[in-house]
Amino acid sequence: MNLLTGLPGAPSVLRLAWVAGLAVGLGVLAGGLVWRARTAERRRIRRTVRRLSQEGLRDVVIPDGIGGVLQVDRLLLTHRGVLALDLRHYEGTLFGAERIDYWTQITKGGSYRFPNPLYENRLRVQAVRALLPGVPVQGRVVFTGEGWFANEPPAGVSRLETLARDLDLAAGGEVAPVCRAAWETFKQGLHATDDRGVCGGRHAGFTP
Repeated sequence: MNLLTGLPGAPSVLRLAWVAGLAVGLGVLAGGLVWRARTAERRRIRRTVRRLSQEGLRDVVIPDGIGGVLQVDRLLLTHRGVLALDLRHYEGTLFGAERIDYWTQITKGGSYRFPNPLYENRLRVQAVRALLPGVPVQGRVVFTGEGWFANEPPAGVSRLETLARDLDLAAGGEVAPVCRAAWETFKQGLHATDDRGVCGGRHAGFTP
């Protein structure tokens, strides 16, 4: 006789153990799928930014000019100046316009509103320009997921796959000496945070 099945309540114990094991297995599988998806997305981002520039910064924290700070997802040095990217991951169908405060995402799970990311991107561009005087700074909101607009996308918005084409920009052009010098000074400032921690960040190349 099986000692386990011969115990009082053993079938219930076995069922609970089986259910618990199944739940753990499904959790591990789901976690693995999420990890693979995120890893694939990071690789796509890395490939894209390398097409635009050979040097970049990520997760850059800078003063906002009014006593606070802003974080910029990516800053890329290009032969046209500096490009400030805000990366957004959304699925489903999107609706929005350049001057509408809130945009809408529609998925199988329902409808959701989110703040117009162009406003935030413009604030970041202004803050970067203040720290890089004389250097052209351009901003872009980039959607990295499968979500996209049902109608014409707002100006200043791109999909990750079309970013280089939308900007008509590719790596390989010569960076002006004045831009290079300002960029190097900017990078040094990121590593020298003041006692309030106002200016920080990390120079991490293109490794997300």
